[in-house]
Amino acid sequence: MKPTNTQLRSGTGMINNNKFSFVDGSNYKLRKKIIELFVANDKLFKLAGKDWDKKTFWYLRKQASALLRVNLALSQVSPSQFQLPLDCNSSNLEYFGRVESVFSFLSECKFAVVVENDSTYVSEKLLNAVIAGCVPIYHGPSLQSYGIPSSIAINLSDCSLDFLKAVETTSEFKCNQIIEAGKNWIKSVETQERWSVHKGFERLIKVMKSQL
Repeated sequence: MKPTNTQLRSGTGMINNNKFSFVDGSNYKLRKKIIELFVANDKLFKLAGKDWDKKTFWYLRKQASALLRVNLALSQVSPSQFQLPLDCNSSNLEYFGRVESVFSFLSECKFAVVVENDSTYVSEKLLNAVIAGCVPIYHGPSLQSYGIPSSIAINLSDCSLDFLKAVETTSEFKCNQIIEAGKNWIKSVETQERWSVHKGFERLIKVMKSQL
């Protein structure tokens, strides 16, 4: 029997630069919690993006700057957003740093963690995962409210444990259903017209067409 798309891939991947915010509702710390949970449970996690391997002093300096910005904006501070350094030396974590191609990196991953910075917009992160043929595990605003079918991703709350459970319990059949739904969505004229009106997505539209 010919292996399916997901059977040719391994592990869960995420591509994001390491950032901080002390504004309530920010999802930056959620990303780190997800990584650490996977690693602690012996699940292979592939991480790309700059600054995840920085040490304590860098973390403190960057977070002090983020805290200052919140204070200057007179916004309410969320102390629970404080982070300690990520241990990039775990045997279950493959850290790539900056990568030349988002799609080449994601194409090696079975699942792609897609956590928006906050729950007010949908960014190119989800599009990248769909184009790369991953199963997106998504947290952010309702996809349907943006005209995106929820069937193209596993939609989750901000509970990091749910991300781990999704990887452990989602069947190959369901994975392939999600990937197929993503392909159909990407190929649709409506999708390409809708996203191409945003200048920041013009490059992605070209990639979409090259993948068809």
